[in-house]
Amino acid sequence: MKARLEHANLAVRDVDATLRFVTTAFPDFRVRREGKTWRGWRWLHVGDDDVYLALNEAPGAPGASFRAR
Repeated sequence: MKARLEHANLAVRDVDATLRFVTTAFPDFRVRREGKTWRGWRWLHVGDDDVYLALNEAPGAPGASFRAR
């Protein structure tokens, strides 16, 4: 059986800068969906029809917005 990665979630400080990097590295990728979380933080999915990266805005100091569960 061959392993396949469908998507990965990434917390990033600058969604636009990360989007520019990803679409430069993977020219076939496009923004598939985007929106805001209940806290007002931006998110988007960038990829093709088979795989994507979920870019989640993480404002503040590293780790400040997320708690271990």
